[in-house]
Amino acid sequence: FILMTLWPRGVPVLAAGVMGLALALLRVEGTFWAVGLGLLGWLVRRTRGERAGTEVFGALFIIAAGAWAWWIARYLYYGDPWPNTVHVKVGFSAATLATGGRYLATFALTWLTPGLLLLAVPLGLAGRHRRTTLAALGCWAGIWAYAALVGGDFMAMGRMLVPSLPFQALLFGIGLDELGRRRSLALVPLVLAVTHLGLGLAGGLGVDLVPRSNLEPLHFRGNAEVFRTELEQWAYMRENSEERRVLAELLEETTLEGETLVRGAIGVVGYYTDLVILDTFGLVSTEVSRRDEVAEDRSPGHAKKVEPMFFLPMEPDYMVARTFDLTDVEEGEDVPRRITRLARRWRREFEGTPYAPILTRHGEERVLVRVAKVAPDSVDETWKAFDGEVRRLP
Repeated sequence: FILMTLWPRGVPVLAAGVMGLALALLRVEGTFWAVGLGLLGWLVRRTRGERAGTEVFGALFIIAAGAWAWWIARYLYYGDPWPNTVHVKVGFSAATLATGGRYLATFALTWLTPGLLLLAVPLGLAGRHRRTTLAALGCWAGIWAYAALVGGDFMAMGRMLVPSLPFQALLFGIGLDELGRRRSLALVPLVLAVTHLGLGLAGGLGVDLVPRSNLEPLHFRGNAEVFRTELEQWAYMRENSEERRVLAELLEETTLEGETLVRGAIGVVGYYTDLVILDTFGLVSTEVSRRDEVAEDRSPGHAKKVEPMFFLPMEPDYMVARTFDLTDVEEGEDVPRRITRLARRWRREFEGTPYAPILTRHGEERVLVRVAKVAPDSVDETWKAFDGEVRRLP
């Protein structure tokens, strides 16, 4: 944006092209953003009376050539020019747009800083930075529109809107600059700047600027049964990541490279282990991503979820992997009872198949349970050994 639109001595072709190509390779939609920013820069510079056509299109040529080379290479390797995530996440519907709208509203009401643009933008449009204001506003609005169209995201702190924050800051700064030129309002920019800073910190520190009762109807996370504030979602994700790290490290100790595991939340487990992941959400499993069926869960990346039994014809080595903290007590249910309750469900699900759970104890605090493929004639013995291990737990 800076190189294409704001750079004072014309567009630096090589630098803008390389930066644009980096954007194009970052995510699949980055190609469209890079081209769009180039066209925006050309339009803004034309309105200033600059002859920037050759420079802008020279940078766009670098972007297009590199992006096309990458897309062709991807097609030759995978047989598909699109990343697998496109098949999982991309798809427009009224329900998706409604979810995206609640995502935007939750962000705006958690921090309130976007509301200050209602003051800053009119000041910028009326002042000497009108073209820059229009360009930055277009980028800010485009990022928000994109987030709404794809249905937002389940992760904390509105991460899909983070790229809009530099543009928001630029717009707000332009507004403060315009106010600062009026001597009668000399202290107003300082007050607004401190207010903006305070509002921005409040949401991250768990200060509810808007009552929780007003935010709960905006619940947009289809993969969560209860509403969580952005700070609560961050804490939940942080705790979850730590639990999955422990699971992954235990799996790394007890599995072999190249063995297959069926799992939904694949990131941490896939990072720490050498297992081949069969992904129930389809982010890395084309068998799921190419399906047309859509589940009730409308959270982006989760709509095509399948049950673990979907992968049964592929005979995975492990259908389930769970770790349990022996010192943990949840709602009055001790760990052995919890494992037994889950085992009843696993017994029902995998009845008639050569799968049975294996319990491995790790020190005094942790156990790992894997529903593993076993020899057909040893299923009953494996279940008996598992039941005996559970009974010996504290």
